Amino acid sequence: MEPAVSQLLTVYTDKRDERPAARGEGILATLVVDREGRPVDSEAVSISSFAWGVPIALGGNLKALGEWQAAESTLLNGLDNQIRHIDEGDEKPRPLTIDDINRAYSWLVGQIGITSELVSPPRFAVRSYQYFKYEDPPEALLLNSFFLGDLDKARTLFKTNTATANLKRYVGQIKASCRKDLLRDKDAIQEALYLSKMPLGRWPAKGRYPLVSLQQAAVNLTAHDLGDDGILAVNGPPGTGKTTLLRDIVAHIVSERASVMVTFDDPEDAFSNSNLRIKKGNAFLWLYKLDDRLRGFEIIVASPNNKAVENVSAELPARDAVADDAFKNGYFRTTSDALLERETWGLIAAVLGNAANRSKFRQLFWWDDDTGMSRYLQFAAGTPTMITVTDENDKKFERLPVIVTNEKPPSDKMEALKRWKTARQEYREAQKRAKKILDDAALEQIPVNPSRILRERR
Repeated sequence: MEPAVSQLLTVYTDKRDERPAARGEGILATLVVDREGRPVDSEAVSISSFAWGVPIALGGNLKALGEWQAAESTLLNGLDNQIRHIDEGDEKPRPLTIDDINRAYSWLVGQIGITSELVSPPRFAVRSYQYFKYEDPPEALLLNSFFLGDLDKARTLFKTNTATANLKRYVGQIKASCRKDLLRDKDAIQEALYLSKMPLGRWPAKGRYPLVSLQQAAVNLTAHDLGDDGILAVNGPPGTGKTTLLRDIVAHIVSERASVMVTFDDPEDAFSNSNLRIKKGNAFLWLYKLDDRLRGFEIIVASPNNKAVENVSAELPARDAVADDAFKNGYFRTTSDALLERETWGLIAAVLGNAANRSKFRQLFWWDDDTGMSRYLQFAAGTPTMITVTDENDKKFERLPVIVTNEKPPSDKMEALKRWKTARQEYREAQKRAKKILDDAALEQIPVNPSRILRERR
């Protein structure tokens, strides 16, 4: 890194007194192999955009750096061909040797055109283990910014004149027709707080406290004005209630989806056979499509700050995030408690992101003998499985998984359908009560107290 950055600074002079440090080494490329040392079936190689860009930048052609996506595809295919050798009569590529790796290294250095003083040959391997129960290969190390693909896609959309309105707003091509200061514009804040814009669902916060006016305005504008497109920015320093209002937006989206769900007399009607199947052992699993009316309610929390996203995802299911009298029976708390490793009220969000988090999620959410949803669904499908455990006296005995004991899945379809109809009726009654509160407040022409809005979740 040090000679590479020094050469770049020679061309692009950095006059700052304190220049960024550049010590150690950067990774040129990674190769992902299975436990036998064979290249994995897909995405076996990755290449550093920095290594590719150094000789281009030293040549003074900064504009050419924008061609990384096209160059990366060609380089990845070429590097994969360098390491993937299948002997006649074999179905799998042969395991890599150090000679294979060195040849691939020499080929890549030649293709990139980086000078010999800036690189050093492979000397060691970084090993990443993954539980063999998972069929997916381990993830390669993150070499490049995950924004590069998005930036290239955005550039392509503008070149082809297919950029969306939201993307144009984000880059400033579309300017806001007007700006309103809700702190000073009384008419604007009054319009934002119209009862017709207030969602029926709200987060049952600790103490059942309502949102303050500006928080409720942000929630109302999100629910009412962002149905098709648009961007709403909510700014404020830490501790000013941004996450609190975000929870009400989550509650609104969950409630909107529930309103569609209760239109189905039988939950099975929400699925249709896709006529596609996958082989699983000696049998096939049919794949089903979700009704289009239930799509579009997905929630993604994204940020360049991993910790910020993790905090939001971990806080939503926490027991102290809701009122003491909310969700007394919980919502798959057995699994949620295992995932969060603390007391939760229900399975509504999960910390994903990196490979370690996703691996932990899959193991606890699905595969775990005691907390996995696969055990719950097996019981509900009429094929319960027992767990063999050993007590302190080394005696073995069988018992039901904890998730079955705690969550009490339905024993057959008739019971499941009965539970569904009960939950659907309760939700419709709660929805009706919430609508009446808003309608009555509108007739009386008085401000509504958000704490009276629907707090129940089904």
